[in-house]
Amino acid sequence: MKAIFTFFLYGFIAFPLWILTWLFAFFAFQASFGLSFLWATGIVVIAMGSLIWRRKHNLLKRHQITNKDYRYIQSHLKEAHDKMKRLNKTLLGVRSFRAARQIGKLQQMVSRIYRIVKKEPKRFFVAERFFFYYLDSIVELSERYTFLTRQNVKEPDVRESLAETERTLADLSNSIEMELRSILSDDIDELNIELDVAKHSIDREKKAFPKGRS
Repeated sequence: MKAIFTFFLYGFIAFPLWILTWLFAFFAFQASFGLSFLWATGIVVIAMGSLIWRRKHNLLKRHQITNKDYRYIQSHLKEAHDKMKRLNKTLLGVRSFRAARQIGKLQQMVSRIYRIVKKEPKRFFVAERFFFYYLDSIVELSERYTFLTRQNVKEPDVRESLAETERTLADLSNSIEMELRSILSDDIDELNIELDVAKHSIDREKKAFPKGRS
């Protein structure tokens, strides 16, 4: 949605700029129709290129990452998004309520980590283990579990495999919770500091202005 909005915003800026530049070149400098077209197109390309560069420069500066790191992170976010689609599709096919609840919990945490990193790309380096290991395991196990449950096979070894998969998914859920806490560790620390400061301020106010003091 944001990319579509940006596209239309640039178009809204570029089209009037092109028209004004063409009119200026054609009437003010009495350039030919073709030359005015080239001037207008060149000015728009330069202006839009500068605007895009500036916007990206500000984004990299705000998130304190290099352009190389940004491209690297975006490529892995795209891969993660595709894996999340697979996980969402798997959730729709689960027949066991317990497994559906477990996979649903994982799906929520996966989406939350993805949104956090997408909003603040620098956090990717704290969440690398999630993107390179946990996410693949979650998707593959969920797909395998869903496939087996659809076969309606009652053999003991199949039922044991399903039970083992459920236990593994539960373990992964605990691991993802720890990953999420690690990703948010700085925020938690900052919140605790702010709470300590707030409590200290409240205590100081109480000592300075005791209750009932006129």
